[in-house]
Amino acid sequence: MTRNDLVEKFLAADSNTKFDYVFWIDSDMVFSFEQCRALIALMEENKADIASGLYFSLANGKMVPIAGKYSPERDNYDPVSLENIQGPLEIDSAGFGFIVMKADVIRELSKEFNSIFDFRKSKKGKFIGEDTLFFERAKSKG
Repeated sequence: MTRNDLVEKFLAADSNTKFDYVFWIDSDMVFSFEQCRALIALMEENKADIASGLYFSLANGKMVPIAGKYSPERDNYDPVSLENIQGPLEIDSAGFGFIVMKADVIRELSKEFNSIFDFRKSKKGKFIGEDTLFFERAKSKG
C-alpha cells in the first residue's frame, strides 16, 4: 500500500532529521501555503494531534462531508452534520486528502502496527477503509 511505503520513507528520513509535522495532501487537492499554515494553527489552538481540512464527496445524490462520527452499536461511520457549526469539529474519521498531524502520531503508531494503513470489515461486513482505520488506531493510542 502506497501510504505504508510513505510511512517507511518518513521514518527513514525522520531518523536523521526529527520532523515536527506530517502533511498528507492528495495530488488532486488544490491548496495554498496559507491554508497549510491555517491547518497547523487550528491543530495547535485546539491542542489536537491531528487536524483535517473539510472537503466533500457525492453520496446517494448529496454532497456530504468527508468527516464521520462513529456509531459503536452499528460499527459504522456516519457523515457529521454541518448545521449550526461555530468552529472546529471533533470527529472520529476523515479523509486523507488534506490533513496534518504531529510527527509523533506516525512514530507511535508505527511502533504498534506493521502497517498503519490497512482495511477491516465491520461487524455487519461493511468495508472500513484505510483512512478510517488510521483514525481508529490513532484514537486507540490517545
